[in-house]
Amino acid sequence: VGQAIMRMLSGFDCKVTYVDTKPLKAEQEERLSCQCGELKSSLSQADFVVLAIHLTPDTKHLVDREFLSGMKKGSYLINPARGSVVNENDVATALESEHLGGYAADTFEMEDWALSDRPVEIPPALRQSEYTVLTPHIGSAVARIREEIEMSAADSIIQVLQGKFPDTVVNRKLLANSNGSV
Repeated sequence: VGQAIMRMLSGFDCKVTYVDTKPLKAEQEERLSCQCGELKSSLSQADFVVLAIHLTPDTKHLVDREFLSGMKKGSYLINPARGSVVNENDVATALESEHLGGYAADTFEMEDWALSDRPVEIPPALRQSEYTVLTPHIGSAVARIREEIEMSAADSIIQVLQGKFPDTVVNRKLLANSNGSV
């Protein structure tokens, strides 16, 4: 995802610095017109910070008050990654203080169903800010992904008809503790 973002930005003649534990090869950096940087200095210089990381225990709320305070005043944060990578309340505070110039997100903490402590809504201060652009989670709205979703649903139906629990069941433990029937 990060490389796709860099390819798109190359058409805008942007200076692109990325932060990764596994830097690209020199020829990839040249092709993408980017360079690997260190997080702290990159944040302090960037006009736009685009998140392209997975949600792991180490990245949950990576973007918090400290992260945001390290960003250049007036810069913009864009989150197309996972909602819980960002502490949305801290983002709202950074917007209210005008340290953060704006926030755009296509994904939200409340959508991370695997997390028992996820919030039930987007913080009102974030929803009501004039400095936010919040879009419905439309990252999957491409033909290939929609086809994969449809095939997964069809596979689940077949598994149920065969008397099995579908691979995609979220509450498998609860169902297994019931009467055992599908």
